[in-house]
Amino acid sequence: FAVPEWPDFNLSKGRTARRLAVLFGYVFAWMALAAFLPTRPTLAQQILSEVRDAEQDNFFEQHIRPALVKYCYECHAADTEASGGLLLDSAAGWKAGGDSGPAILPGQPLESLFIRAIDYEDSNLQMPPEGKLPEDIIQAFTAWVAQGARDPRQATGSQPTVRTSGLPVEEAQKHWAYRPLV
Repeated sequence: FAVPEWPDFNLSKGRTARRLAVLFGYVFAWMALAAFLPTRPTLAQQILSEVRDAEQDNFFEQHIRPALVKYCYECHAADTEASGGLLLDSAAGWKAGGDSGPAILPGQPLESLFIRAIDYEDSNLQMPPEGKLPEDIIQAFTAWVAQGARDPRQATGSQPTVRTSGLPVEEAQKHWAYRPLV
């Protein structure tokens, strides 16, 4: 039984070394190029995204919308005085915000005025004024905002106009009734 002789793989000389170097160069170049090319989502990724969206819509309909209707629409709906200029009965309303700016910052529950107000963290900003919401509702709102505040409510043909109550903050600070006594 004879053992076959192994080929010489000395990469420092000959055409084999050059061919391998060129091959590795092409492979490296394609890998570097592929890192910068935009990729299209695969069918599985698209389906997963749609499932996530459906789960978030379901969460909104089961937990968020009923709480908004029960605790918020009385003062923050298009057919009310829109207290503080904030409308919570539409996605466009909360995205526009109120007199104090954007109420909900999707993905940022700790920075969202809405979450600070319902959590009673700020003594000057507490909603609803009748008392703090149950903890499970606060947690649901916080989770909803943390997950991106997906709001499946469809916009109607015309966006509601915000009817503010009172003066805007800038004008109120100039009003004689709010100036310090001299």
